[in-house]
Amino acid sequence: MRNPDAPYQFGEMTIRQAAMKAMREVDFHFTAPVTREDFITQRQYQSFRKRAECLGLKVE
Repeated sequence: MRNPDAPYQFGEMTIRQAAMKAMREVDFHFTAPVTREDFITQRQYQSFRKRAECLGLKVE
């Protein structure tokens, strides 16, 4: 996940494109707010927030 634009293993798209395609095809939502306390480190939390934003997920 260090490079979301790396080629995806199954097909001719990047990891980012595969993730965005998956998000369009599933009903994904959070049942509770995602907080910093849900993660062990600040780095993990920030990484999650960045990926969620990239995928258009609302986490608040």
